[in-house]
Order: sequence, then C-alpha cells, then structure tokens
Amino acid sequence: MPQVPASPTSLQIRNLNRSRILTEIRRVPGVSRSQLAKKIGLTEASLSRITRDLIADGLIAEREGAARPIRGRPNVGLWLRADGVHVLCVALTAYEHKFSIVGSTGERVVEGSIPGLPGATAEAVVDHLRDQIVALRKRPDINLDRLSGVAISISGDIDAQRRIAVSASGVGWSDSPLGQLFEDALHVPVVLQSVSNALHIAEVRYGEGQAPPHSLLLHAGLGISASLMSNGMLSAGAEHESGIEQILVGRGPGDPLRLTDVSSGRAILHRLGHPSAIDGSVTADVGLHLGLPHAVRQANAGDPNAVAIFAEAGHRLVQSFLGVVALVHPEQIILAGPLTAARPFVDAIRTGLREFTRSTRIPEPAIIVGRTGYLRATELTGLDRFLFSQVADGHVAPRPVPEAMTPDPTASGAMDVRQVPASPYLEDAVSRGIGRHSG
Repeated sequence: MPQVPASPTSLQIRNLNRSRILTEIRRVPGVSRSQLAKKIGLTEASLSRITRDLIADGLIAEREGAARPIRGRPNVGLWLRADGVHVLCVALTAYEHKFSIVGSTGERVVEGSIPGLPGATAEAVVDHLRDQIVALRKRPDINLDRLSGVAISISGDIDAQRRIAVSASGVGWSDSPLGQLFEDALHVPVVLQSVSNALHIAEVRYGEGQAPPHSLLLHAGLGISASLMSNGMLSAGAEHESGIEQILVGRGPGDPLRLTDVSSGRAILHRLGHPSAIDGSVTADVGLHLGLPHAVRQANAGDPNAVAIFAEAGHRLVQSFLGVVALVHPEQIILAGPLTAARPFVDAIRTGLREFTRSTRIPEPAIIVGRTGYLRATELTGLDRFLFSQVADGHVAPRPVPEAMTPDPTASGAMDVRQVPASPYLEDAVSRGIGRHSG
C-alpha cells in the first residue's frame, strides 16, 4: 500500500515561507510588506512575524523609499542586507579555475583565479582558499563573520550526495572528497554540483529561462554535458559527464565515433589544427581556453572551414538528444557554454530541432542561449542553497501556506532541505548583481 506523505510541520512551512519572502525581496528590492503579502499569499500579520525574524537575523533591512507620500505613513520597503550571508564559490572546469566570495545581493567581495591547476592537489586548493579567507578576515573593510557555506561546481563525474569528485577531468582529480575537505578546513556546510546542473539552476531561476515542467540544458565547452529538469527535479545523469560524452554518433575510420569526438571544444580545435587539442592531456586544456574564443571568432566571421566544423558539432549534438526531446517534450532547451557564442553552432541546433519536431509533430521547444558563466552559476547555486533555498526533499517547494492553517502550531524539528542543483564564458563582467540579464 503506498505511503501517504507526512504533512509538513509548522516549522517547515515557516521556513519555506521565509525562503519565498527572501526570494521576492531579491526580485523586487524595496518591496513593501503589503505588496509582499499579496504577492506570496500570506496574511500581513503572518508576513510581519516572519520579516521581524529576518530583520533580527540580519538578513534583511527596512528603510524608507525615495518617494514619500503627502499624507500618512512613509513608504517603507524591505531590502536584502549585502552582508546577510557570504558564500565561498569555487568553479572548477576544463575552461577555468576560479573562486569568489559573494554576499546576499550577489555582489562579489573578492574573486580570483586558483593557481596551480591543473596539477595542484585538492588539499592544496582547499589550503589556498582557507588562507585567502584568513587574510580577508584581517581586513577592516570586509566582514566575513557570516560565511554560511561553500558552493562548488565541477566538470567531470561527481557524486553530489557524498560531495565527491569521482573523476574531475578539468583538474585531474579522482575520488576526491571535496565536501569533507572544505568542511574540515572552514567548518561550514558544502554543496557540490555538476557544471551542467549549476548552469541549469542559474538559468531557470535567474537567467532568461523559465521554470516549465520540463527543461533540457545542453552544455558545450571543452567537454560536453547535459542536464534534464522534470517537474522541479534534476536528473542524476548530469553528474556523469563521461557517460554523455561517450554517446555513439557514428563510426570513424575503424573506431566508433562518440559525441566528444565531434561536438566538444577539444574536438573542434583538433579539427582546426590547434596543437594543444592534439595533445589530449589534462594540462593541454590550459592552452585550449585561449584557442576556443579565436575559433568562435573565425566561425562568426564566416571562415568556411570553421563554419563547417562548428555546424557539424551542433548538428551532432542535437541529434544525440532528439530521443530525449521525443520522450520528455521539454518546453525549453537551454544552450550553455563557450561554443554557444558561435552562430553556426547554434543555427545547426535550431535547424536540426525544427526539422525533427515538424516531421514528428512534437511541440517545438523554445531555444534559449544562456548568458550565465561558470563562476556566476556557482554563485547563484550557492546563494540558492544557503539563502534562497525553496527545495525540500529534492522537490521545488509548494506555494506558501498561511500559518493559521498549519495542523500543529507547536510542532518542532529541523527542516530537511536538500539543494537540487543550479564569464559569460568570454568573461562574466555583465552579471554582477543577482537577477535576470541579457547581453
């Protein structure tokens, strides 16, 4: 007999409502209490109780708006406090190795590259970042007393639940317990996510993408990965980049032809004669991140060879996922990664998808070219987890419930919250604040 899900406790409902309030204040800085109560479906009394707690916790502040009414009470709005929380964010991909610390509003306190990668051990990277935080805490202009967690996005194969980098192709690590290493060094919780899942959360929650029932993200950088979101849940397959890269797409001269052999940035640069791509080692990727923007510019300038190679890469990529489109009927497909800056690559994906949907009468999904870079996606995933989290037991939280309707107002217990995982690539200078943006 199927189990009936337990009713949420009063504390769980209150925490979910807190997250909704924080998210709406992020979306509309300076929103009034009455506007907020109407937007998220709470009574003003319930909302006032929660906002008082958020102010006491140092997460939000209230202040008068710029325009004062002629009569009556002043316009008082609610704002996120920039120092409400801080999150250490670490993006480790084949394309870049960067870190930052962000505050509640998404503003970067500090950012930089991580030295020694690929090559440095995971322990050395953790020690370096711990030393950075120790040094920052000595500065009078920075207050890191509210360091709430560490968010890591990494390319390769991972185990998000155990927070282990099983095979991190971009840095050359195997079976590295990143979560435990960072927790031991900094004594804060850690969330580890695949690059494609982090990009997916960032684009759906904060980018140009929406949050439909079904969404597919295709990530094309030096490697290939993908993420599928269905009814608020993200696929576990996104944690295993190697499996996606090994999808068979045909036969080469004597050997099977795999997706990574034709659609990855490494494959494109190899076909264009880039010497580091022919090397094939982890350290060779250091040179590839410089060659890829040049290759994109060649394709966009109309170089026949580059146009043909990027177009074939896009065609093979979309062909590999038509089965997913047929089975899931995603309302949108988000394209992410450095290769999406090449027009022939994106055009080939659009054409292949259009031809398939017209011949099968499957609804054609919207194509969205993502504009969120790796480090920014990691920052948004971290803030989503440690401040704005609306995820309970792996599912997107339901609509807020008025506290007067809770069955047991004296119930207690900790809320079980699990993150479902969330420059641009040619540098993330546009998106310094949290919010939707285009470029």
